[in-house]
Amino acid sequence: MTLAPPTCPADLVPELSVRDLAASLAFWCGPCGFAVVFDRPEQGFACVQRGTARVMLDQLGTGRDWVTAPLELPLGRGINLEIAVRISRQSWRRWRRRAGRFSSAPRRRPTASARGQ
Repeated sequence: MTLAPPTCPADLVPELSVRDLAASLAFWCGPCGFAVVFDRPEQGFACVQRGTARVMLDQLGTGRDWVTAPLELPLGRGINLEIAVRISRQSWRRWRRRAGRFSSAPRRRPTASARGQ
């Protein structure tokens, strides 16, 4: 796997427990447009980044797990992550095609100039 150098330090980096690291990487690095900045495959771990947004992915049962309650699918119930990234029209179209897989569709935010800032 080719690793992308970190583009900048991140102020907050959530770590998400996943059942299948390969499937999660396909999602984050596919339609979401993130790139792996570092990984530890033997531990089922990867960190992905796009712009200033960074997320750590940790496969359950491989390496260390931070489990505080019984794990039942779907994982992440009750969590809401809002991640702001610049997105191309092509990436936006890919997101829109996959929107049925999400509880709410991706949204465009007005740019600072459109908000009059």
